[in-house]
Amino acid sequence: MAIAGYWAYLMVCTPAWTCVAAKTRAHRAMCRARAYGILRIEAGKPDAKLEQMLAALDAGRYRTEVEVRRNSGKERGRAAQARLGAVQLRPDR
Repeated sequence: MAIAGYWAYLMVCTPAWTCVAAKTRAHRAMCRARAYGILRIEAGKPDAKLEQMLAALDAGRYRTEVEVRRNSGKERGRAAQARLGAVQLRPDR
């Protein structure tokens, strides 16, 4: 819990922590999708597309990827920032 206060500083200053944050975001997005799928099944309204996507992910045909955008802080006098974009699925090669 102590690291929560430094998370933003670590993301901006060290590429390794930016990578950790991106992987955490991708993992949480997949956990959310799995939970949504389970809740839909329990409600009696399964989502066939979601189940196919999760099966393809489990089989290793796709991987999650998070876009990381960095700004150096030189634009318009702003401080350096690292922003995480949307989670995307990419075919695994």
